[in-house]
Amino acid sequence: MFEPRQAIQLGNALAPYDPLWFEEPIRPEHIPARGHLRAQLDVPLATGVSLFLPQDFLALLAAGGADIVQPDICVVGGLAQIRGIAAITEAHFVTVARTTRWARWRRR
Repeated sequence: MFEPRQAIQLGNALAPYDPLWFEEPIRPEHIPARGHLRAQLDVPLATGVSLFLPQDFLALLAAGGADIVQPDICVVGGLAQIRGIAAITEAHFVTVARTTRWARWRRR
């Protein structure tokens, strides 16, 4: 994790390489900082692995804090919650990229 200033520098340094996204570069607790970060980046910002509730995702998107949200089905409470979060992101024209931390361990 970086300080916002460092995340902006690194993200914009990576921009010429056209990454698909820049994932979780800053701590998740301060949602307005994510909005500021996204406004300063030249690469898509992916975030949301640490969010739990649909209201958290709504606050994130209202702050303009993500180009791609990554809800973790194990953290948010299952398929019904993921579907609700997907509806919120769709209403904000934001992409959803599924992530499951536990799946990484199961593949080994």
